[in-house]
Amino acid sequence: MAGGLFVTDLQEDRELWSLPDSHVRPYAHCEYGEGFVIFDYVDGSKEVWRHVPDWNDEEAAAVTPEAMPTTRQLRASRTAAEKYQTDSAESARGHFRAWALLRPPDTTRAFRFSYPTLGAVGWGNIYLWDVRTGALIQTIEQIQLGLYNDDDEAQEQTAAIATALNFLGDINYIEVSEKYVMVCGIHSLRVFSRATGKYVLDVSSSEHPLAAWHLSLSPNRPTGEAWKSSSLVSQEVVCRRVPMPESPEVIIDEFVAGKLFTCVDQDW
Repeated sequence: MAGGLFVTDLQEDRELWSLPDSHVRPYAHCEYGEGFVIFDYVDGSKEVWRHVPDWNDEEAAAVTPEAMPTTRQLRASRTAAEKYQTDSAESARGHFRAWALLRPPDTTRAFRFSYPTLGAVGWGNIYLWDVRTGALIQTIEQIQLGLYNDDDEAQEQTAAIATALNFLGDINYIEVSEKYVMVCGIHSLRVFSRATGKYVLDVSSSEHPLAAWHLSLSPNRPTGEAWKSSSLVSQEVVCRRVPMPESPEVIIDEFVAGKLFTCVDQDW
């Protein structure tokens, strides 16, 4: 698969703007939100580009010196502006300009953007940046073992020792919210508090059951013209309760991805 980054108008089916495969590697991971697009280098660095209609010169000047866009980024930005005639904010819908380059202190595997925070995770640490300034705002360390979020020191040490037998393992996914960071390792799903840097939830992939409910797509998929004529097709979701095993068992499985949601109290 060739690299590159393309912005397309879905309604008119036309290309608005792009970066060439000489700049964006094949299979690059891409995130977007609030006018910022982010993609990665092979070495784990993250390029940040900003939507031209949202551009602010004062905010661009406030990007930290260590995160300023490189000569390579600026050259690609100028070339794209010339190709797509980015003359003004009014004519630049879907156009982007180089904003920053984020360099993790060590190699990272997965990253996720939840404005204004970009989270990236390596084998042992989680790194969080504010993409508006490019500043590294927080590092959560020792995530393979982790420290449990408990005020009792003895319980904390016990939890750490117990967790030593349950490493996260290779990292598959990270999710970021205002208060928490969730990491999916092959052996465990772990949620860390951004306030304390300690984990508040740990779920092993080798224990059963992992949840009370199981949701999956129905095998009865749409067919015929309904499937061919629509870009988005409604899917039926099957929900069933997970039965409790009669005796404890060890399963072989791994976490691939997850999602953090904010629960809002409502008067029903």
